[in-house]
Amino acid sequence: MRFEFHEQRWYFRLGLLIVLMFAFPDFLLDDAGKLILILVAYFLGAQLYKLYKRFFFSKAVVFDFHGVMAKGDLSLDDFTDMPGMRELVRALRKNYKVALLTNLNPELFKFYAPRFGFETLFDFVFYSGKIREVKGPKPDIFNYVMRRLGVSPKNMIFIDDKADYLVGAKAAGIITIHFQSPEQVMAELRKMGVRF
Repeated sequence: MRFEFHEQRWYFRLGLLIVLMFAFPDFLLDDAGKLILILVAYFLGAQLYKLYKRFFFSKAVVFDFHGVMAKGDLSLDDFTDMPGMRELVRALRKNYKVALLTNLNPELFKFYAPRFGFETLFDFVFYSGKIREVKGPKPDIFNYVMRRLGVSPKNMIFIDDKADYLVGAKAAGIITIHFQSPEQVMAELRKMGVRF
């Protein structure tokens, strides 16, 4: 499993470690106590960061998986990640909630995710099969995703390579980008004032 460095998450961990050191000074007397404080700060700090991001990051960018993050026919020989998209997601993650909305079933996604380093890339992963709605002309699945992310339609961008799937997002009032290439997506995001 690969670990990614998310600067803000480390600020939460460090801040929590400092608080714990003042709250439990007796633990600093031996090495075991120090290790316990460091481990608690490491794991609890990451969870606090997730809560902070969930409630205070008011904007979100949601990506489709097949056709945007990865390309090919889902066979192991032909299925590859889309160049530049992982780096874009990592950059966006510093300032926005970043999610994946896919029609793939969870097992298939979990099979491919480690191959591309996607297992820890997104804040949220939404599977249409689990939601029991499909991406398409109806806005239902997009309304569900907005509720879960805690964002309004004007503060969410949905990126998909299939124009049909953008119809439902537009019906929900969401800003959409029809994916053509990573460069085109980055250019459109810049025009919208998205920082990455």
